[in-house]
Amino acid sequence: MEFCNTYAGWHRGPGIPGSDWLRSYATLAVWAGHLDLADDTVVDALLDLARARPDEAAAALTEARAFRTALYACLTDPADGRAFRAVAATAGEAAATAVLTAGTDGLAHWRLPPSAGLRLPLLATARAAADLLTTPARLTLRACPGADCGWLFQDATGRRRWCSLSTCGAAPSPAPAAGG
Repeated sequence: MEFCNTYAGWHRGPGIPGSDWLRSYATLAVWAGHLDLADDTVVDALLDLARARPDEAAAALTEARAFRTALYACLTDPADGRAFRAVAATAGEAAATAVLTAGTDGLAHWRLPPSAGLRLPLLATARAAADLLTTPARLTLRACPGADCGWLFQDATGRRRWCSLSTCGAAPSPAPAAGG
């Protein structure tokens, strides 16, 4: 869900300036670290690798953006079989690559090894997306109807309409009365 929310304006179509928060591979790598899909050491290594191989980093970013589009379609239209198959293929690749590791919190975690290279953020995201798609939480996802938004949010009550009432759900202020 959070990965889909790195783009705003899903209802407006692609190419709207300022809509894509993943403007560079570095942003993608740091985002993966922020969401705990990669630890700080791995993020630093990815940033170094991206500087050394800019064309591969650009290709990985393009692939991640395409995955994000397929995931959004999959989450907002469960009948979109093509989107589901695209997500499932990348998630399957991620599952085959992931390693179960012991965490310091006493729990095990699926992690993508550094050998995944510049595709690590994509594969880690696909692994997390597969987890979401297999839980009842997936059934509580809604897309904000705001024209400049489209962000996904969880709505366990079934009564929520906006991602944020204070932004997308806020009614425009009425114009001041003439002469007042």
